[in-house]
Amino acid sequence: MSGSTDSRCEYVIPSKKRRCGMTKSVDTQFCVEHRHRTGHDGKDNDKDNDKDKDKDKDVRVPCPLDPHHTVWAHKLAKHLKVCNKAKQSTANVTEPYFSKDLNRGDVSTKTDDGEGRSMLVASAKLLLDHISECVEREDSVKHNEFMDGNRLLELSNTIKKHARQQSSLIQNLVDEKLIPASTVMEFGCGRAEFSRYINQTILHSDPYKLQDELPSYVFVDRGSNRMKFDKKFQDDLMQLSKNPEKIKQRIGINRLKMDIKDLKLSTIVDEGDEFLVVSKHLCGVATDLTLRCLYNCLQDQDKVSLKGLCIAMCCRHVCNARDYINPDYVKSFLSSHNSELEYDKFFKNISKFTSWATCGRRPGMQDDDIIEISEPGSEDKLSLTILQREKVGMLARQIIDNGRLQWVKDNLLTDKHTSARIVKYIEQSVSLENNALILH
Repeated sequence: MSGSTDSRCEYVIPSKKRRCGMTKSVDTQFCVEHRHRTGHDGKDNDKDNDKDKDKDKDVRVPCPLDPHHTVWAHKLAKHLKVCNKAKQSTANVTEPYFSKDLNRGDVSTKTDDGEGRSMLVASAKLLLDHISECVEREDSVKHNEFMDGNRLLELSNTIKKHARQQSSLIQNLVDEKLIPASTVMEFGCGRAEFSRYINQTILHSDPYKLQDELPSYVFVDRGSNRMKFDKKFQDDLMQLSKNPEKIKQRIGINRLKMDIKDLKLSTIVDEGDEFLVVSKHLCGVATDLTLRCLYNCLQDQDKVSLKGLCIAMCCRHVCNARDYINPDYVKSFLSSHNSELEYDKFFKNISKFTSWATCGRRPGMQDDDIIEISEPGSEDKLSLTILQREKVGMLARQIIDNGRLQWVKDNLLTDKHTSARIVKYIEQSVSLENNALILH
């Protein structure tokens, strides 16, 4: 970049309410990433006109592969050949476990194309009229002795909420005899922190490991995660195991950097495998993709079995009508209430409504404060109290989750299992996203 680089970008990031602070050219107000958002090139007007002769080259555009970053317009063709996003999208295409869109929903499913009325108010009215159908989940808030006596003591009070959730989920796994397990698969694993503490709990509960094999792990995540815990598993074995023979072994870890929608799981499981699937928190549609991924695997490999499932769900506002695992359940809800709303529009709306149950309240807001909802492009309006709005959000979340639960009972529950249920695994004061789907 030409010019001095000792000055800083003056663009104010709205979400953070502070200036960017990135370095910029001396003859501009903004760095290259924010210059295109200002509506002009950001150059000072009193500079020599000679600097405008290459104006066409001083334009940045969003990358078509990933609009989160920008590139010079005149170098776009070259950039597309080397963009990391392009490399990531093709990194696994030759692998046997890659099958594009294998775990997506029915392509013929109608999805809301944005045309016509959104039916936002009608959808909200339908849920409001049947708010009594929203029931409390089974309380299953638990505490794991090892987690509470070790992990929680390492943390300050301000960052204990994730450890408390992990402690409760792990104890639910222990009580249902889902761990120890020979193979643990974590979907949407991030740094694999949850699996690490599952592994610590297993090692702590049987430090001698005289006969059982060490657990192996499969991690699936499409993101690039820094400070991963993968190498910590072996360190934990050295620290917690009291069996010298086991310390000499390696804990098997297979990390797959890919989208769950493309994962052909049957190619990476071994004959006779009985695996446990876990996740905290599995975002939005990823839960539906994971369930379909498991089903496809069990259909392909009749000599493997699913020991159990424990998925703490979240972010249902980013679900979609096509990939949702049980459209028939939502359609039956509409028909049972004599509603003429179309599935695709209704599902899009209830997925938005779910955030009403988890967004919390601004300070000072009361139960009876009024919020008005309006139909875009129409005069239709609906007035809700804050409390009603939250309950509508809870019912919307419950419809989506109940459909998932019913699908699991119909497709994954076998004579090897005793139950499939959704529980409240942590107090609402710790996390508003506190529902977990458990198959055991």
